[in-house]
Amino acid sequence: MTSNAVSIKEIMTTEVLTVHPGDTMEQVHLVFRSSDIHHLPVVDEEGRVVGIISKSDYYSISNAFPLFRPRFAGRRQRPAV
Repeated sequence: MTSNAVSIKEIMTTEVLTVHPGDTMEQVHLVFRSSDIHHLPVVDEEGRVVGIISKSDYYSISNAFPLFRPRFAGRRQRPAV
């Protein structure tokens, strides 16, 4: 089987993480931080895709507008004593 014969169904992700238009930048940050994904579909109340946010989009916005940075960004946990 050549790579041209592989169907998308065989390689696609089926457990898709999504966000909603009303979610905050902090919520998006948590999803990107806790997963190894680079793009998040934005879905409406019916689950229809209405947009997409990439990790680079997120970082561009959070760097350009400090108010959008999650309040815990950059904090490090203290080591257990």
